[in-house]
Amino acid sequence: MMNTMRKYLVTIVFKPEAAQVEVLNDVKELVGEFGKITGEEELTLKKLAYEMAGSTEASFYQLQIEANGELNTKLNEMLRISDEVVRFMIKSVKEVKLSQEKIVTEVKST
Repeated sequence: MMNTMRKYLVTIVFKPEAAQVEVLNDVKELVGEFGKITGEEELTLKKLAYEMAGSTEASFYQLQIEANGELNTKLNEMLRISDEVVRFMIKSVKEVKLSQEKIVTEVKST
């Protein structure tokens, strides 16, 4: 059976004082097992529209990934149990352009 590589945009929202490096190293190691990172961008500490996990600020990090579908499940499990992660989103996309000001994605039709 052939594993098809898909493109994903992963957005991770960290607590402001979170140990991001440790979590990101774990994420990158996991991605390496199923595919590759084709882009990454650390977005600055941002003020949130509403309080999440007891804070009104959070750090954002984005990864552009090419990997097989199995990564989605494994990454979901890893990020869900992390105490450092407030929220995350794994989105299957056709094309991703990372930009400090604006994130542009073209989402696959399902």
